[in-house]
Amino acid sequence: MFDRIAGYSEGNITYQSVLETLSILDYEYFFKITDALLLQDTTTALLLLDEILQRGFEGDNLMDGLAGHFRNLMVCKDPKTTHLLEASSSLRQQYAAQAAMAQARFCLVRST
Repeated sequence: MFDRIAGYSEGNITYQSVLETLSILDYEYFFKITDALLLQDTTTALLLLDEILQRGFEGDNLMDGLAGHFRNLMVCKDPKTTHLLEASSSLRQQYAAQAAMAQARFCLVRST
């Protein structure tokens, strides 16, 4: 995997080049979509979804990523479980801030 990234980025490995090489959706999309959902801003949420799909990502990848994002928000809702989040300190702060805005029931996925 490293060889693939190094070859594609011509030795200049950046966060963006890793995302592009491995076809990974940037976590910022999950924060933006969650913000839109929390604000009940369906227009922004749908435009973000369209942008993601236009970039070639499948809907199921987005849903898997959102499920992981909501899990991370739940982890950050309680200081006793924050250590379970494997992320940088700046990303932990971002999760903690969004978790403070989201009610626990928002993060729970329910299938009917």
